[in-house]
Amino acid sequence: MDLTPEAIAAIAGWQSVYPGFDRNDPLACKAHIQSVLDYVTSSGDLECHVLQDGGLSNYAVLFVFIKKGMPAPTSYRHVDGLLVYLSLCAPLAIVGYTRKCPDPDMTSYNSLTIRDLIAPEAFKEGMEIRTLAALHVGGYRVLSTEEVNQPLPPGVEPYGYCYADVPGDCVFTAIFADTD
Repeated sequence: MDLTPEAIAAIAGWQSVYPGFDRNDPLACKAHIQSVLDYVTSSGDLECHVLQDGGLSNYAVLFVFIKKGMPAPTSYRHVDGLLVYLSLCAPLAIVGYTRKCPDPDMTSYNSLTIRDLIAPEAFKEGMEIRTLAALHVGGYRVLSTEEVNQPLPPGVEPYGYCYADVPGDCVFTAIFADTD
């Protein structure tokens, strides 16, 4: 999918720009999220938790981490992993490194910033490669840092605002926006 000024404007208004992607259709959203989750975990080596499924945002958030050596469920130790943001309006995603408690009941996380993002061509390890493959199988395109750091087209205003530490006038805030 091309990231045109018209697509950015529509996503900024929380409108679908691709068939089958509609943040107002919970079944469609769940199907897209589930397809990525299923592929990531199918090898048995990785775990994937849904941290956010839309709600007050126009994207879902997944936490992917290696299961081997994972602390006991009662441990609050953080593990290295990936945060995956999936647009609910188009087949677009971003991925970045994070550390988080792997307990599935603990859904709090530090939001991604542009500095945290991994370029698709930089995915080298098993967890990264498997996650990238899951996104491709799910029909998603991983956006580059350069793409999300571009200024918004003239006249485009993101719906709501983004809590992440990113400029408010870039593509990142339009595609991955939160509201109160």
